[in-house]
Amino acid sequence: MPFSKKREKNGQCPKCIEYEWADPQRGYGKENLCVFHQPKNNKYAFAKGEKKKLDLNGFNGLVFERLKAGIEGGHICRFSGTIFPGDITFQDKERQRGNEFPSVSFYACVFHGDTSFQWITFLGITDFRKTTFEKRTDFSISTAKDSVSFEEAIFNDLAEFSKITSRDNGYELHGLTAESLQNVNFTHHDTSKLSFTGGKWPEKLWMERNCDKKYRDRKSKGKGSLFFLKEYPEYEKCEEVYRSLKIKATRDHDQCLISRWNFREKQMYRKRYWWRRYIPLTPTWIYWAFSGFGERPGRAFAALLFLFLSLSLLLGLLEMSNGVEQGVAATADFGLQAYFRLLRLAFEQVLPVKTELAGSRSWGGVMVTLIAKVLIPIQVALLMFALRNRFRR
Repeated sequence: MPFSKKREKNGQCPKCIEYEWADPQRGYGKENLCVFHQPKNNKYAFAKGEKKKLDLNGFNGLVFERLKAGIEGGHICRFSGTIFPGDITFQDKERQRGNEFPSVSFYACVFHGDTSFQWITFLGITDFRKTTFEKRTDFSISTAKDSVSFEEAIFNDLAEFSKITSRDNGYELHGLTAESLQNVNFTHHDTSKLSFTGGKWPEKLWMERNCDKKYRDRKSKGKGSLFFLKEYPEYEKCEEVYRSLKIKATRDHDQCLISRWNFREKQMYRKRYWWRRYIPLTPTWIYWAFSGFGERPGRAFAALLFLFLSLSLLLGLLEMSNGVEQGVAATADFGLQAYFRLLRLAFEQVLPVKTELAGSRSWGGVMVTLIAKVLIPIQVALLMFALRNRFRR
């Protein structure tokens, strides 16, 4: 935003003018910046003509004074572009509750320390657009009476949004990067109050990454033995969060997100028990490995190709071995015939066309053929299901 050079020469902070503060502050130093817009390690104020360096408590005191004036005056309180040098909490510790904020603008602010808006009630429109949170920030148990916008905000550490209260989609986390969204934490009760539009989702949310870390820590300390720790209940909460996101995507008719959250929900179900994770014979493990829970057509095709090649190779070897036992030369003819036989078998199982299959020369070949008759049609069905989900979404 352009600002007036004349007003800047009169000693007013150019950043205040740029961000349209109704009461531009006096600037100091070579850059003529006010105490709110000065760098985090260079916070100075002037009192009685003397330059005084502010510590963290002194700066936070100025913030609370400005906020109190906005609350009492009932007007928009602007902190746009402010550099917060360290930890700050807006909770009223004496009354053990949060303050009621009017319309407040934290547009393009930078919070360098841990920040807490816990228990705060946002009465009017609150602006956190393009704000950067370098460390942990806490909005848990806060209430939004109007919209609270975090469009293009940056979360470089954990951002807690659990137990929030608002109308549907009251907290607008729009246009966030995957790096920021992976640090946002919330429960399945909070999903309807959060709005995610135009952002890029990470592979895993913060809750799942935290559960994975706890799982690795337990395992490294010997507390994650397959025999002594059979269940990981933390993953159940992750499953609930992903399920709530899937329901939200269904209401919004966002088929791509439905696929994403369905996969992650099923993954949490698989991770909850060690035997679902590691034993290949469980239905959950097979469904995940051979089709990605019906959401990964590439994996389903690779599994089909693996089944076909491995079974046909096994059948070919059995036929050649049987031929050698019968005194027939072990030529490539037997292997080729086995490959073509299995190929025709696959088409017979999938298509309505019936073919005449050559009889197998060994009991082993008969068994492999019977196994192929079961596994190949099932895998083809999984592939078709995954393709249907992909193209529908």
